[in-house]
Amino acid sequence: MREWDRKEFRATAGDRSMSDAALLCHYYSNGFARVALLDGEPVGAIGVVRSPLIPHLGSAWAFGTRRFKRALPALSKLAKTFPATLIAEGVRRVEARCLKDHDSAGHWMASLGAVKECDLECYGRDGETFELWAWTHKDA
Repeated sequence: MREWDRKEFRATAGDRSMSDAALLCHYYSNGFARVALLDGEPVGAIGVVRSPLIPHLGSAWAFGTRRFKRALPALSKLAKTFPATLIAEGVRRVEARCLKDHDSAGHWMASLGAVKECDLECYGRDGETFELWAWTHKDA
């Protein structure tokens, strides 16, 4: 896993192992998750979890290995379809969060059409600041 992804998992996954957290992301995405393979090896994963408590809300996630950038064009093409598909199914908002200083996450989300809404101070378990990005039904 890339170091930035590892930092985000540590800041938000509680005491779960990174493997457990990754499995939960994939499991709860109910069909809106994909894994990119290069040479038969997983290099990245993306998905959206629909909130069981707020049915009109989705939470997007992504993580990868050091080879993630090689799969980025294919993952980006797929990721661009998730918010519109979910919004067509009644989701009003898809959110994504990343560490404020992440080296590329904000740029990538902007390229996917997400809008940065705010900084979330003390969002991480050790007080890390995250950014909140979103796609809404108005953007679809």
